[in-house]
Order: sequence, then C-alpha cells, then structure tokens
Amino acid sequence: LIYNALIHNNKETKIMVNLYKKGEKIVIEIKDNGKGISEEDLGNLFNRYYRGTNTKDHKGSGLGMSIAKEVIEAHNGQITVQSKLNSGTTIKLTLKADKRIT
Repeated sequence: LIYNALIHNNKETKIMVNLYKKGEKIVIEIKDNGKGISEEDLGNLFNRYYRGTNTKDHKGSGLGMSIAKEVIEAHNGQITVQSKLNSGTTIKLTLKADKRIT
C-alpha cells in the first residue's frame, strides 16, 4: 500500500503512515497529498485485475489491492479508502488488537 502511494504520485508527494490504537482496534493509516483517485477508480479499486486510469506508466496485474483486502479481511480486519482528485488519498486498515496490547 505504501509502495502504491510512492509509484502513483509525484516525487514531491508527502506520505504519512500513522499507527494507533482505538478502543479494541489497531489502526494503520497511510495518507498522502498526491494525485488522488477518481470516483470511478475508487468504485473498482478492490476488483481483481482492475487497473486504475493513472496506472498506464506502471507495470502491474491489477491484483494488489484485491489481495490486500482479502488478507486484511482474513484477519478479521477492514480496509477503507477515501480520496479526492488532486488532494490525496487516505487508506485505513483496522485490525482487532491482540489482548496483550494495552
């Protein structure tokens, strides 16, 4: 997910990764101020073999986001994406915290 933020944005884009506990959940947030994702692409982002409209300059199969979602959900987690063109993207992973984490 961090790699996607790097390759699909300009060199000047700032990428922030935040990790925090919220109640019984662990949240990993990847946020950038880059190109953003169109509404059409957002609607298809987790579909297998879907390649967004800004991916033509990059190799890939269109499987990364769908696999990421499947892995996260297999661990009883959730992934959400919020984005606005020319304003950036925020990807949030929410996972159940291990009882040993206080």
